[in-house]
Amino acid sequence: MVFLHCIRVKPYAIPGLVICYNEVEKERLKNTLFSRLSPFVIGFFQFKEEFQMIKNNKRQCTFFFIMTVLLFIFSGCGSSSDEAASSSDPEAIRESQISELENSDLIGNVDAYAAIQGVLTESEAPTPAKVFIIENDESVEEGAGEKYVYSTHYLDLPEELKAKSDAEMNVLVKLRSYYMETGTYSNEGIAYTRYVQITILDRAAGTIIHEETLIGSAPFSISEDQSAGYGYVPEYQVLEKILVYFGYADE
Repeated sequence: MVFLHCIRVKPYAIPGLVICYNEVEKERLKNTLFSRLSPFVIGFFQFKEEFQMIKNNKRQCTFFFIMTVLLFIFSGCGSSSDEAASSSDPEAIRESQISELENSDLIGNVDAYAAIQGVLTESEAPTPAKVFIIENDESVEEGAGEKYVYSTHYLDLPEELKAKSDAEMNVLVKLRSYYMETGTYSNEGIAYTRYVQITILDRAAGTIIHEETLIGSAPFSISEDQSAGYGYVPEYQVLEKILVYFGYADE
């Protein structure tokens, strides 16, 4: 006679399931248990695999998102820093100013401006004053006639004072620089003093509204083998005199 020894499992283990120690029953219950639990087990592993894939995809998305943001930030900073650098670079600013001037019609009228004459009548500049500055070209040999070119002092004027076109220009500043013999050295060398004549003309009125001449420093000492010595007028002094007339600086 075969005795079945069975025991009821506690409710919190597998409710309602009876485990028997009979080998046949054990096998049958084993198969039954497996068949009941296998969908849960398979589902668990499928869920685990899908969760891992989602997790990996999330990490990849996060990685690409961070890289995209960093690329955007650094590329933006680079372009803005380049713009900032170019906007603060004196050479770049000067090149831009020269290019703008060369594209205007002021350059083509320099010879006509040089021919403008007028009677000296000291007065204030018209308001608003729009100024263009020309200067004599000292590279031209004597006897070939005086030649004028635009002056780089024009580029250093305040923006609101600059004439941007021939039609806008109502005040002409004409600079004439030259040397005059003012002495000799012990070795019979010649001493030259520098002069810069500033003439400001009211274009519409056809009058000279201001004129003055800057006298340079005493000629420098020279060595025995030199034949001449020269004084000079600092360029900043010329610009200062022009700005003082237009009320942009104090004496």
